Amino acid sequence: FVKEALPTIDTDPEDQTAWNFGFSLIHTKNWRDLKLTDKYESAMHANYRLHAVPETSLVFGLGIPFLALANSVDCWDEEVLKVRDGFGFINWQRYQTSFGNDFFESVDVAHYTGPHKPWVPFTTIEPPAVQPWLDMMEMEGLEIPKQLPKDPSKNLFMLLTSHRSGSEWITTMLDSHPQVCASGETQSPERGFPTEAMLMQGTDWIPVCAIKKGCTLGFVHDAIFDLIKDAPENELPPRCQDDIANSTDLIPLEHRERLCNFIKHMGGNVTRQNIIAKWTEAFADEDEDFLGCRCPRGTKIKGLKVMADWILPRNATITIPNLHDT
Repeated sequence: FVKEALPTIDTDPEDQTAWNFGFSLIHTKNWRDLKLTDKYESAMHANYRLHAVPETSLVFGLGIPFLALANSVDCWDEEVLKVRDGFGFINWQRYQTSFGNDFFESVDVAHYTGPHKPWVPFTTIEPPAVQPWLDMMEMEGLEIPKQLPKDPSKNLFMLLTSHRSGSEWITTMLDSHPQVCASGETQSPERGFPTEAMLMQGTDWIPVCAIKKGCTLGFVHDAIFDLIKDAPENELPPRCQDDIANSTDLIPLEHRERLCNFIKHMGGNVTRQNIIAKWTEAFADEDEDFLGCRCPRGTKIKGLKVMADWILPRNATITIPNLHDT
């Protein structure tokens, strides 16, 4: 296919740098001199004859242009123009984890990819990601569409249920409503809370490196007691001090920083009840100093599923009517 589509190509196609048309500057004279339109049409005709690339595939939309424009594309010079992609598509926490905060300073071009755009009223794009666009609008004296409130909703609910009662179905149904967060997983699978977030037992099925792991009450409870087990009374554990970035620790750094914030907040009075109280408060406030998960922006009411046997006293009969002792 490559030989027929582009007989004059003189480099290995696999050596080409990956790119896309998100933000491009086209030098029209060079484009005409290099006959790039002819090369592109030739590649498309070859594919139509050979059916080498499915027309519904990403390769059809990006791979064939890669070939047609081979050796004719340069990347942006960071010293001249600072371009950032993925705004409104990649969640802000992943941006920070991958690139650091200074990656976004003095951005010249902010490219908002995906379906979420900043110019839509009540956009659900996270505030730090929409800020470059808001700054530009203010600088130009242009009218800014109505924005969602920055503070999270304090309207809370709890879905109290028991096993084999259809709780998974109703949780998913509630979570699919654009203004309801019953975990947040429907709109934000990576960033939402796990549906078992309030389970006090272990959550071995969630990988320890996942953000969701650090948002489960059981993990937070057990990990905090693991951190303080060898620490002197009323003192910050060594694993929360100078060596917190120690890569050999079994608890990933991102989790450990938040767990240490729990310990600092409790000021030496680390109890099961205090952990539960602070975890619940952090869920209500969506406080990222303590929990890495959050509900989608625009949520008007939020809550989580709680199984009856998660909160009943030990040896109690696990039935919904028997909850007056809890």
